[in-house]
Amino acid sequence: MKGERTRIGVPRALGYYEYHAVWEAFFGELGVDAVTSGPTTKRLVDLGVGAAIDEACLPVKVFYGHVRALMERDDLDFIFLPRLVSVERRSFICPKFMGIPDMIRVNLVPRVPLLDVCVDMSRGSGGLRRAAVEVGERLGAGKRQALGALKVACGLWREGMAASGKRRPQCQPRSARRGSDGTGTGNAPEEPALNLLTLGHAYNLDDPYTSLGLREHLKELGCEVWTVDDFPPASLEEAIAGLPRHLFWTSGRRILAAARHVAQHHCVDGIVHLVSFGCGPDSLVGEMVQRETLRRGGMPFLLLTIDEHSGEAGLLTRLEAFVDMIRRRRAAGAPGGRGLPA
Repeated sequence: MKGERTRIGVPRALGYYEYHAVWEAFFGELGVDAVTSGPTTKRLVDLGVGAAIDEACLPVKVFYGHVRALMERDDLDFIFLPRLVSVERRSFICPKFMGIPDMIRVNLVPRVPLLDVCVDMSRGSGGLRRAAVEVGERLGAGKRQALGALKVACGLWREGMAASGKRRPQCQPRSARRGSDGTGTGNAPEEPALNLLTLGHAYNLDDPYTSLGLREHLKELGCEVWTVDDFPPASLEEAIAGLPRHLFWTSGRRILAAARHVAQHHCVDGIVHLVSFGCGPDSLVGEMVQRETLRRGGMPFLLLTIDEHSGEAGLLTRLEAFVDMIRRRRAAGAPGGRGLPA
């Protein structure tokens, strides 16, 4: 080992944005230091583009860049590359998540040992416990210690999720918030800023570089930004229950559920969906989201597709036009959505 405490590099990409709190708390309970690769930059993207195959989507190329950045360090004992197969029953993650450790081994020459563990919860939480025990063994911890660390980590993660989400209790149609005559005139208070629901995978939306500052730009344009996490899980499950078949992509199902929920209740003014060029699940889910908005009253919908060539100026131009269009619709009395006050 290179120091008194084991140090594990954690790529700040893909699953990091949803599960880093679990991983870091788990390693901390085992007496291991988790070292992240830092925020995404142009340099990291260039590193990833130079190593990945051309057909890979932007998130995978970004992941390559973060791994290469970690490999440049000389103070790490492992690089953590979990093979995420499933994080809940009857559902799965994108196949790229499943194959990322093998892709890294084939396309890069690891200078640091890879800590590769399979996480498959498609048949229950036993898959997560097995993964924790396996990682613990690699780090010199016993089964009891590993399972104890996992219990603490999952508890802290659930507490953090409950504290961070706004969890809006319901969706209230705009008509219920307007003047007594339903027209919004007279003594009705001035309407608040536009409410826009941003949809997309966490590794796109929560990364300021890959998202091109989407959420911040919307706030600067006078919009209140909603996310999937603003809705209670029960509301999302209810919205998705009417599908003829089970959508087995975990993230895609939550995206579609949020779109169906707000389209049904008309509780936002529009939807902005951020997708990656070349992403198979995105191409299907994005089409389903767009059809839902059309089928349920034609809610304004903007699809933004990103890759390594996307620029912030072009995105900002499209956002400005989209927001202006919604405001013109509202001024003309077109039907739309209005959410709950913040």
